[in-house]
Parts: sequence; C-alpha cells; structure tokens
Amino acid sequence: VVRAGCTPKFKDVDNLCTMLTYETGTAEQQLFKSSPHPEEERVAVFNPPVPDFNVASIRLQGQETLTLPAEKGPSILLVLEGGAQIDFDVAEEGKKSKQTMTVKAGHVLFAAANKTFGIQADANGTVIHRAYV
Repeated sequence: VVRAGCTPKFKDVDNLCTMLTYETGTAEQQLFKSSPHPEEERVAVFNPPVPDFNVASIRLQGQETLTLPAEKGPSILLVLEGGAQIDFDVAEEGKKSKQTMTVKAGHVLFAAANKTFGIQADANGTVIHRAYV
C-alpha cells in the first residue's frame, strides 16, 4: 500500500510519484468506450485499461426483466435510477431457496462470485451499474 497523505501514517511521496502517469488529451479521449456484454447485449461493458476491473451498465425499461450472467469474481451493484426486484438463490443449512429483494436508487448490493440473479425493473425502469473483477 502506498500512502498519499490521507492518514497520519508514513507517506511515501517519492514512490507515489514514480507510480503516477500523466497523459493529456481531450475529454472525449479520456472516456471509456462500451461494448455489449458477450452473453447479454442489453448490458454495456466498460473495460478500463486495468487487468482486474470492469463496469457493466444495465438499463432496463419499465417491467423489463433480465437474468444477469454470473461473473468469475465478486461484484458490487449500484442502483442509480428507478427501482427493481432482484431474485437470487440462498443456501441455508444445505437447502436452497429463492429470495427477492426490492431495490431503489441509492442502494448498493454485494454479489458473490459465480452467481446469476434476475432483475425486474419497476414501472419506470432502472439503471444499475455493476463493478466486477
């Protein structure tokens, strides 16, 4: 961990400066372009130039449903607009059951690796971003 001065702990300024890159460009050049998810074309994927991080933008119209494909690593879902019902499997004491959670703008959820889940947008639709590895 290289500290940058946000805490009173040791700050390795020289090491931090060697890690920084400075590349100039227009605002348009700095934007990450999206591409359709390989398993779900209604999901736009943004792949920044780092090896272990992606963001998927899920935009569903009113009452539209989607089964979100599993990812190899854990993910975090940010509900940005509207609301939805999210269905997922739960295993307790060896028994599997399906549970539903109602989410709305401002909610944040953790999704375990290798799990699919269903999303049904509310009447006004929803926008959910999923950060995953």
